[in-house]
Amino acid sequence: ISASLHRASLYAETQENLRVLSIIQNISRTIASSLEKEKIANQVVTALKEAFGYTHISIYYLEEDYLQLAAEMGYPKEMVIEKIHISQGVSGRAIRTKTVQFIEDTTQEDMFLRADHAITSEICVPLLKDDLVLGTLNIEANHSRKLTQMDVNLLTAIASPLAIAIDNARLHEQIKKMATTDAVTGLSNRHVFEETLAAEVERAQRLGMNVSLIIFDIDGFKEFNDSYGHPAGDARLKGMADIIKNNLRKYDIAARYGGDEFAIILSNSNEKNALNFAKRLHEAAQIGAPKDSAGYTLSMGVATFPQDAANHNELLIAADHAAMRAKHLGKNRVQRASDTR
Repeated sequence: ISASLHRASLYAETQENLRVLSIIQNISRTIASSLEKEKIANQVVTALKEAFGYTHISIYYLEEDYLQLAAEMGYPKEMVIEKIHISQGVSGRAIRTKTVQFIEDTTQEDMFLRADHAITSEICVPLLKDDLVLGTLNIEANHSRKLTQMDVNLLTAIASPLAIAIDNARLHEQIKKMATTDAVTGLSNRHVFEETLAAEVERAQRLGMNVSLIIFDIDGFKEFNDSYGHPAGDARLKGMADIIKNNLRKYDIAARYGGDEFAIILSNSNEKNALNFAKRLHEAAQIGAPKDSAGYTLSMGVATFPQDAANHNELLIAADHAAMRAKHLGKNRVQRASDTR
């Protein structure tokens, strides 16, 4: 009887190991097919809950010195921790040491960050691709389930293909960004700008809305470049881009249009709002400017659909002509397209 029980136990253990292996392979195949980091995180969280019954699951991605929440399941909304500095918590220690953290009793762990009052244990696995730390996979449990070394082994096995999938998505993001972003300023490039402008005007036409376009260049930029050199010129362009970003709404688009010329698409914005935005930018560009120094004032043109144009090409021409008019009138000013007709 003892031998039979032993064989049955071994058989059951083998069957469970095969089941776990099959689930890990399925998870690996699923996430390998995606190049979106958020989608990958959500797929893993869902799979871990459905396959293994974990009640508290979270995945964080490392961005500079902070772990940013990518996906979670099981936590009270008011207690969810969106961001963790790498100096804090069990997750931070996992990142710093690049080792798995298994906390069997959270009441005995000074660094434990509580996202649910019922939690009694935690496993935090760093997501490593070679020696690169990408984030953490975290499982926590309450009294209804005791986490064991088997859970540690399981999560460590899942962490490896998860890290590979995240790294692939990260590299894809970088390549995509390089293809759509100006290298000097970090703003959208001209191709993205032109596609976005056409789409925004078409949307505004369909919904009966306004869309405004601002085009401007930096007065005396060539003189600035010649006086201080190209590295200083690039720094000035980047500084201008930072000013734009600090004033831009999250759903608007700013682009480097060419040379020292910039373009800003303001969705659902009438002429008055676009003028106010342009004036704020015009003033902000001159803060801290050296006296009588070129490279700090702006000549700006503002045009609005549909009052200044019937389509996106006409809107671009109207804003560009207004910017040129600002130059001809003595530079350092904001010019409306409606004043040039």
